[in-house]
Amino acid sequence: MQIVGEEHQQGQKSLGWTQATLTDIKSKLDKANCIGVVNGEPTNIWFQRSGFGMYSYNLFSEAIPESLKLKYNDSCTHIFYNDKVVF
Repeated sequence: MQIVGEEHQQGQKSLGWTQATLTDIKSKLDKANCIGVVNGEPTNIWFQRSGFGMYSYNLFSEAIPESLKLKYNDSCTHIFYNDKVVF
């Protein structure tokens, strides 16, 4: 995987990552069948398509607040795993 563009190179440099770091991350994501990542809060890691939808993990940097637990535990579109992970 090659980083192209000034913005991407600046990001790589600010993180202190090398080309080997990026190759290692890509390899691990490929082994987990990752097909997409969306940065943010929560971070979404997509791992399988289903019709027009997609299965994903939602990873939170902090414990999910009580006010959002019902939203992320409806047992239909979301399944609560622990305070920081929802499927």
